[in-house]
Amino acid sequence: MRAVLIGLGLISVLIGAVGLGGEPILKHQVARFLASATGFEVVIDGPVGLAGVRPPALRLADVRIQGEVAPEGLPMALTVPLMVAELAVPPMLRGRLEISRLLLTEPRLSANAGAFVHPAAPLEAFRSRSAAGTAEPAMAKRRVYGVSLIRIEADGGTLDLLDAAGQELAQLSQVTLTARRRDGPDGGFDIEADGRWEDRPVALRGSIGAVDQAGTGAEQTLRLDLDIEPALFRFDGIVQATPEPAVRGWLSGRGASFRETMAWIGTPITAPVDVLGPFAVRGHVDVTRGLASLDRVRLSLDGMQVAGALVVDLRRPRLHLKAQLASRFLDLDGYLLHSEPTATGAAPGTMTEARILPELDVDLALTARTVRFAGLEFSNAAATVSLVDRRLTLDLDEFQVYGGSGVARIVMTDSGEVPAFEASVLLNGVNTGALWADLLGDSPVEAPVSAYAALQWTGRSPQGVAESLDGSVVVRLGPGSIAGLDLVAMARSERAPEHASAQEPRWIPLVGGEGVFHMQNGLIATDDLRLATPEQAFRIAGSMDLASGTVGVRIEPTDGRQLVPNGTGTSPVEPAGASVPVAVVVQGPWRAPEVTPESDAADVAATGAIAGQGNTDEAAEDLIAAMERLPWIPVSRTRQAVDPLDAVEALQQMLRRQSGQAP
Repeated sequence: MRAVLIGLGLISVLIGAVGLGGEPILKHQVARFLASATGFEVVIDGPVGLAGVRPPALRLADVRIQGEVAPEGLPMALTVPLMVAELAVPPMLRGRLEISRLLLTEPRLSANAGAFVHPAAPLEAFRSRSAAGTAEPAMAKRRVYGVSLIRIEADGGTLDLLDAAGQELAQLSQVTLTARRRDGPDGGFDIEADGRWEDRPVALRGSIGAVDQAGTGAEQTLRLDLDIEPALFRFDGIVQATPEPAVRGWLSGRGASFRETMAWIGTPITAPVDVLGPFAVRGHVDVTRGLASLDRVRLSLDGMQVAGALVVDLRRPRLHLKAQLASRFLDLDGYLLHSEPTATGAAPGTMTEARILPELDVDLALTARTVRFAGLEFSNAAATVSLVDRRLTLDLDEFQVYGGSGVARIVMTDSGEVPAFEASVLLNGVNTGALWADLLGDSPVEAPVSAYAALQWTGRSPQGVAESLDGSVVVRLGPGSIAGLDLVAMARSERAPEHASAQEPRWIPLVGGEGVFHMQNGLIATDDLRLATPEQAFRIAGSMDLASGTVGVRIEPTDGRQLVPNGTGTSPVEPAGASVPVAVVVQGPWRAPEVTPESDAADVAATGAIAGQGNTDEAAEDLIAAMERLPWIPVSRTRQAVDPLDAVEALQQMLRRQSGQAP
């Protein structure tokens, strides 16, 4: 009874104060009440008066609620042109006065986006800073003057999200909000809100526990359903109402196209290819420590189905994503290889060479049954991806390719103009026939190869790669077969065209071989490629232009049998019984070169070579330095015996041989 009398007395005081001209006093008391209830500074610029007597209601004009969100002092301001509070006296023994309906007409809330999820300290972001400078939990207990709130309504509202510079990031308009207190001991609120975001409808449905219980350590339920056509997101979780509040829950969503769904942001999403196709996401959200995790993510990237888990770290200045994904098939050509830069004035959304990598940091663990890159397919690949400050590092821990296996590291640096690449690749037991056939159309060698390569190039188009490729490769060939290494037959075929059909190069056994290739500006050259057949050993020196596909090499025996006394007598320069020079020069297009005996050929150096290509010391140093950066995994996941190439030992043997020492 005492509480009811206090409530009736308060209403009488309010009515009497207005009637007796005490508006300034009433305005001060109402502003004080709102400041105490919200924790922010409250200013009432307009008049305060009675809006009605049955039920009694107060009308407040031009109300400003403003302050800062701790700890960074992020500004937040709510302006309400018209606020009406309807008062009610509850039944006896309830013990408090009730605001049965609080109506906000055309409210506008402007807030820094970090006030909701602050990257530096998301927990403290939930604590408000009052005008007096004291920081209190924004969800703290608010039962002031024995007044409780029953219903909140907003009509025609606007929400502005601002960046650190005060520029608008997004705006939610035409907002209507209804929050009703539930009957029962929990005293929580049911929330319904509708609005428009970039002319797309947005609906929010949820429930939250009693604000009176916040800050006591009790857990409060929270369920939010957010509809953004054509996608649906649902949040269902818990608010940990402690002095440092936390939000946990479940998030799910689906849609026809993530690109289409996110188009309302206002900033067009650009990608090399349409990687944002049908998607579905379901995950556990936990921002207790500034982390948001999605336990189950399913995306369709150009028809490639990718599934896994994703963690978003909000504590860093830049957005940081951590993910573990798996895919049956993954095509990297659309991401790491692409066309040359488009002309100035390209259509909006057109992908150019500039700004390929996004402004975020990524740590990604990926497993894929098949990965396609540069036209090649790698099987059973396990990869880790790191993106820091627009520098992408791709580590292929181990993969199977063309009957062999390997490890690789590819580094891409996005300079804002043309991206630069570095690659370190180690291959073991790869079938050269299948590899060369895919790269060049045919192969003169059928043998397993082990190789180590340290390469650099710029651009993402095949033409750009061919013109800028630099680096070194050390290779070792195993037993197999090779076509066209019968130099006597090659020389005779060139000297006696009418007998060419009978003397065409044939496949002969190959014991093995090793060598070092140097690359510079798309020109690949070697001065010491050694091959051996059961009958003879050979040395190959020369170069090949990757851009034009032309070749110029010299092939000679290395076992002292430089001349063969077996002239055919079909040419004046080759009488019968004369010695035939078996060293030959191969020049011209890769697929149809001319084979010329060395005595009749021009200097092979005229076909083009790399300056200083014989300096194998520098190549060895470059390769060894690159190897130190390569993730080394000597054990195959297939548990099969592997014979990895010891690139250092191979280089040392070549250096000893070139210096005249025994191999």
